[in-house]
Amino acid sequence: MKASEIVVFVLYLIFMLSIGVYFFVKNKSGGEKTYFLGGRQMGPWVTALSAGASDMSAWVLMGLPTSIYALGVGQVWISVGLAIGYTISWLVEAPRLRRFSIVAGDAITIPQYLTNRFLAKSRALQILCAVIFLVAYTVYSASSIKACGTLFETVLGIPAQIAMYAAAVIIVGYTFLGGFNAVCWTDFFQGLLMLGSLFAAPIVALCMMQKSGTTAGTLPAGYWNMMTSWQDILSGLGWGLGYAGMPHIIIRFMSVKSDKELKKAAKVGFDWPDVSGALDKVEEELAEVRAAIGGDGDVEEEIGDLIFAVTNVSRFVKVDSERAAEKTCNKFVRRFADMEQQTKAQGRQLSELTLEEMDALWDEAKKKEHRE
Repeated sequence: MKASEIVVFVLYLIFMLSIGVYFFVKNKSGGEKTYFLGGRQMGPWVTALSAGASDMSAWVLMGLPTSIYALGVGQVWISVGLAIGYTISWLVEAPRLRRFSIVAGDAITIPQYLTNRFLAKSRALQILCAVIFLVAYTVYSASSIKACGTLFETVLGIPAQIAMYAAAVIIVGYTFLGGFNAVCWTDFFQGLLMLGSLFAAPIVALCMMQKSGTTAGTLPAGYWNMMTSWQDILSGLGWGLGYAGMPHIIIRFMSVKSDKELKKAAKVGFDWPDVSGALDKVEEELAEVRAAIGGDGDVEEEIGDLIFAVTNVSRFVKVDSERAAEKTCNKFVRRFADMEQQTKAQGRQLSELTLEEMDALWDEAKKKEHRE
């Protein structure tokens, strides 16, 4: 292996780890939603490319081309099935899951969402999900790391075992450090690299063949036939079904940044029948805020729940909550400025006033607005 290849390999690993360190420092004061879901602030490019890279890494670069090379063009139905599944999942499943997960207790994981969505009283559903994830993703992760070892041994001459250990350390490292943000951003950059490689590889291979005078050998009969058998076609198309349930893909649907989730929340079938239920929820959340301030709970989380509940009321009465909040803020600024002017006219400062005096000035500012 050349020294330049070693340098590139090391720099790449350092870059991956640095992403984890960056988000560790940036989100040090963030909560569990930031760590596990990126605070629901992921942009479309990062979300889409990271989802593609997470799902289509080793098998797209190595498995699928090898399958087509060895078995013929009939294997291309795998790509067709995946394209259909990918499109349907993003256009149909993604927006609904985004809205459902917010309304269903602002769930940040798939097991938590399923439990909240179906109002499960026990933890059986979460335990079942955990067992499925453990079994399925142990095999999935092992195959991905094995592919990494095979790739680096074949291309760079690094022993497969060393490459596998290095890959495991790097992946676990940036995941633990930076959480969901680190995972998505590393996948984003790897997705760009994969996309460039997929475009460049055929061109480079063709140039090398022309330069060396290599010609293609005799292909087996039926190699170019896409309609090999209905079993192959159905099997290939069936690959697309996986997109609807792969946790590491659909969790990205929940993380997408969106400003329309509240207006669409009523469509998810998880809503109060009228405004009275939403008002009761406000009172419930207010009581939880008081309890949290008294030391029984997370104050930040409970205040967020209260704001969400009030915003939900505004949707029932057809009020734009963002516009209403902006108007209130502007009103406060105007009245506070009027109080400052009144105090200055008296030759005093606001800090010198008692609470009763400030309250009186506030009432006077309100009366002026009403008269105007």
